[in-house]
Amino acid sequence: MRINGIGATLLGISAPDEFGNSTATTWFTFIYLPLIPVGRMTVRFLEHKGSGFSYTIIKKEKLVLTEIFRTYLFGWILFPLMIFGPAAIVQKGIWETLGLPEAIHIPFGVVAVIWVFAACLKLDSWHEAKCRPR
Repeated sequence: MRINGIGATLLGISAPDEFGNSTATTWFTFIYLPLIPVGRMTVRFLEHKGSGFSYTIIKKEKLVLTEIFRTYLFGWILFPLMIFGPAAIVQKGIWETLGLPEAIHIPFGVVAVIWVFAACLKLDSWHEAKCRPR
């Protein structure tokens, strides 16, 4: 269970096989960033109403090094760049270094703030959608 991005969650969820089973790695996260892989397992996601998701553990498996590396890459580099990249560009020094026009600095800043919230909501719904039975 994860509250405000702190706790255990499933990451690296595979597409379901013909029986509806997926593989996933349980991670301990802090502020939604994956810190420690706890274990890997085959799970079957259950019907669930409301937010969140439910699953049954089918079997435990060995951790997969490539999956761990991919989760760190996405969790610590790609997703933060995607979410906060536009907000970083708004910083005055970066804006001037890039030679961007001053006239669009404020509108771009507003869009960058909206982008952060929209990207976080989209990533959360994307993650939850992966955990819903098809």
